[in-house]
Amino acid sequence: MKKTILTLIIVLTSLCTAFAQGKATANSGTEIPAKVSQWINRELAKAKRKTLMNFKAGEFFAPDTARLIGYIKGYNPQAGFSTGMIYIGNDITREDSPIVVQIHEDGRFECAVLMNYPVNSRVNFNDDWIDFYIQPGQTLAMLLNMDSLQKNIRYRGVTGNINNELFAFQTKLPDIPYEKIQDERKNKMPEEFKSFLDSCLANYSQTYQRLLKTEKISEQSKTILRNNYQIMYASRLLDYEIYVPLANMPLEYYDFLRDIPMNNKELLSTKDFSTFINRLEFCQPLSRYMYMAFFKKTQPEKNFVQYLFEELKIPKTPEDEPYLLLLNSINDTTTTTTTTTTIRLVTELNSQETKEMDKSTSLEERYEKQYEDYKKKYLPTQEDEEIKK
Repeated sequence: MKKTILTLIIVLTSLCTAFAQGKATANSGTEIPAKVSQWINRELAKAKRKTLMNFKAGEFFAPDTARLIGYIKGYNPQAGFSTGMIYIGNDITREDSPIVVQIHEDGRFECAVLMNYPVNSRVNFNDDWIDFYIQPGQTLAMLLNMDSLQKNIRYRGVTGNINNELFAFQTKLPDIPYEKIQDERKNKMPEEFKSFLDSCLANYSQTYQRLLKTEKISEQSKTILRNNYQIMYASRLLDYEIYVPLANMPLEYYDFLRDIPMNNKELLSTKDFSTFINRLEFCQPLSRYMYMAFFKKTQPEKNFVQYLFEELKIPKTPEDEPYLLLLNSINDTTTTTTTTTTIRLVTELNSQETKEMDKSTSLEERYEKQYEDYKKKYLPTQEDEEIKK
């Protein structure tokens, strides 16, 4: 009798445990078939690198192939999509590599990702973007649900814990009012926009900083989150002159750049780094310097106008005047504006030239023979440049 009771207790305990585990798994929304689980385990075991990079020891740049794998619970081939897409870029060489993610009929998916350093990236399934962080040589697994691809996501692999922490952190953040920023940005002066942006980001920023202090997450995740926020904020500030191109930007506007450790290579891994470096390249102080340096390097000893009217002393004709006035306007413009604005204004001036000039021929066409002589004397050919080298 005692043996029978003991057996019943063991059976009941096992059933309760199994029920509880099954309920917990069901509630998590990430239960997967045994065969799929075994496949994921095998693929994770094949990973070339099974440890996190040690950035303090100098590890960071490591050209290698990583793998993204996973499972979409509830997927079937009739869902309307059979692939996903990842856009991985090398922001040093400016190379972009779109990668197709193959989805199998049973919901498993996989792809190889050629990379040079750790990245924060996203995979797109059926217009839903899902974030992930991965390092070269590793394999990362994602467990998704067809009902809502962006919810109840679980990650497995070397960076699985980091990804789970980043995902949980992100779900607790309020939305950024992007529409408000875009709608009102054009009506703000540069000094006004800074405070306006800070007010728009106040709730998001305060929540972000509070969670960094209160959430129990790893130091690796905290570092990634701090870097992500810093580059996101800088990118939004640099966005201003892209969308308000005629603004005269005071140098003090760029004071925030002093807070960014530009030698920190880990910033390359941030979500918005490609936007940040693009905006930085074309900001007024740098674009103006590069524009001037380029033309100083390529400018001949004399331009064609100087050659014609000063060296050859050819009298100016009435047909020349509109062209010369136009040229002076362009020269005045290029010394006070950014490259982007200059291109736009030159296009407008060229359009104006067509209307104002009695003849459609340019100065070079009217003085064709002199222009050929000018080129021989002042414009070196590619062969000449090669000889100099």
